[in-house]
Amino acid sequence: MPVNWRHNFRDGSHLCLKTLGRMGLQVAETNFTQFDGQSTIVVKRYDRLIEGNNVYRVHQEDFCQATSTLPTNKYESNRGPSALKIIKTLREARAPETEVQKFIEGLIGNYLLGAPDAHGKNYSILHLPDGRVQLAPFYDIASGLPYEHVSNDGFPKKNDGLRKAAMSIGGERQFGRVSSKHWSRFAREAKIDEEWLRMTVSAMTYALPIAMAEVFENESEAIGNSELPSKLYPKVEHLCATTQTLLEHDV
Repeated sequence: MPVNWRHNFRDGSHLCLKTLGRMGLQVAETNFTQFDGQSTIVVKRYDRLIEGNNVYRVHQEDFCQATSTLPTNKYESNRGPSALKIIKTLREARAPETEVQKFIEGLIGNYLLGAPDAHGKNYSILHLPDGRVQLAPFYDIASGLPYEHVSNDGFPKKNDGLRKAAMSIGGERQFGRVSSKHWSRFAREAKIDEEWLRMTVSAMTYALPIAMAEVFENESEAIGNSELPSKLYPKVEHLCATTQTLLEHDV
């Protein structure tokens, strides 16, 4: 039976964020705790500055706001922000090129996790008090690989919206289909160093399954008796291996 996607995305997001964080990406801090016996994932705010007894709000814009896109059009397939549009917006805001690289690492991470919901509202920028702009920590990331919608007749829907990334890479959105030519095209269109991109993708395909296994071990209390890890890990591992193979070939 498929894992119930409606009830497990919260836990999946916690595990996916922990995985990317363990790889060195900047992610929102989440922790598992219980209140009166109720299991809860607590997310620490990153849009606040604390100085002594004073707390200051840091202005945040998601990339629908930053690109004047209606939130109903948050997906690239519905005229929402693409990865290339986000990169252009960061550069126009005079963000350092390191922020562009951070976004690309997040884009790769979302792809390797099979996260279908990384749309324009799930990436943001922070406007710092000194006038600088930087990419906000990654948040709301959850793999769709263990899940599938089920019709009223009990059979999975093939076109369930969980098999494609929200943003294309070199013109391809389907998980497991991005190959060498797509990475090359993305590097050209994004005006980034192709060798750096390929090295980053390759390194992340090897590091992500290792990091995920370590997170599962450390988050045993949060996981409990959930079947999510056994459904998630093999598919993520397979997607990472496939991505590494296709990185060297065109399809």
